[in-house]
Amino acid sequence: MTRRERTLALCVAGALGAFGLYKAGRLVLWAPLEAQRAGLDREQARAVRLQNRLREFERAEDDWQALTRRTLSTDPTDAQRRFREDIQELLEVHGLRNPKVTPGNFAKRKNEFVDVPLTITASGTLQEIVGFLTDFYRRDYLARLDKVTLAADQSVVGNINNPRRRPGGTRRGRTGGADAAAAAPAAESLPPEPLYGPEGPLLRVNITAVTLVLPVIKGVPHPVMEKIGPTADAGQLSYELAAYNQIVDHNLFKPWEAPRPVVTPPPAPPDVAVGPQPTPPPPPPPPANPRPNADKYKLVATTSLRGQRMACVLDETVLERVEVKRFRLDEPVDDGTLVLVHPSGIVVRAVEGGHPTDFFYRLGTTFAERQHLDPVEHADVYEALEAELPSTSAAAVVPPAGTH
Repeated sequence: MTRRERTLALCVAGALGAFGLYKAGRLVLWAPLEAQRAGLDREQARAVRLQNRLREFERAEDDWQALTRRTLSTDPTDAQRRFREDIQELLEVHGLRNPKVTPGNFAKRKNEFVDVPLTITASGTLQEIVGFLTDFYRRDYLARLDKVTLAADQSVVGNINNPRRRPGGTRRGRTGGADAAAAAPAAESLPPEPLYGPEGPLLRVNITAVTLVLPVIKGVPHPVMEKIGPTADAGQLSYELAAYNQIVDHNLFKPWEAPRPVVTPPPAPPDVAVGPQPTPPPPPPPPANPRPNADKYKLVATTSLRGQRMACVLDETVLERVEVKRFRLDEPVDDGTLVLVHPSGIVVRAVEGGHPTDFFYRLGTTFAERQHLDPVEHADVYEALEAELPSTSAAAVVPPAGTH
């Protein structure tokens, strides 16, 4: 072997030895480092996935708690009690008559949700029933209506369909002969018995209402609605409030009445030429009306809630948002102060002609139809006011001359 071949062989052997040392060092030192780096990347990716899942769980927990805050209790019996008390309060506020709220049997679903039903029966006009239903749907707790049925009393329907029994007609007896002839003038002189008011006949409503009780999840807080607040705004409804008012305006239960004939006024006499006339003085400006919206407020109910007597007034000043307001004793009402709540109406004390005056607002009438409280005509109301305020009647609180 020549010297050149020997040198080349040494170089090849040195290169192979260096390559072998590199491979051995990579296996011994570099491979574990790369394995640790790959494991760190995997753990970081896993941590990102877990953080994303944790955020999803937090959002799901917040959404779940937002639902539980709209429930009345975790116990179906307690939820049914609170649900029943709120329904009874709504029935009283809207003046529905003969209300009856009957609890039903609980129904547990496969997803652990519990249906808590109530059966509601009452009587009232269509306007009162629609007001109750709209306010029910504006409540913020989880509830629904499974059934609503409306029906008029069949005897009322029969009387309405009979022209002789409609308002304006006279109800005659079944006696005959001389007795009938003698009773006819007296019967014709008596006023007819009203079968229905301007809002139509009384309707009987039957409602099945259900609220939900959500299951308690282990390890997740379960807050519930602590206090049932006032009715929410109209945004809870599926349609604008004016759309529900059209149900009352087009009352299907109200009997049809023939339109009044149009009376054509006689033609005006021809103008006659006359000389110049002096210009009459302008009329004085009309006096300011201190109660411009008195006909937009209507007393719909008087009730006692939790020991406090109150009056429920229908406010129709804004057609897009008709609401029922509640007033307690000694609160300002109309142009005075509420001093008495009576089953037949309320008494408001106002200043008229510089002196305190008591006015009687009869149940079912507007504020514009109020009357002066008369000891004879309103004897029971006057006696109740004297018993309630024996030393502060309108006549006793007139200030002497010179006082302020």
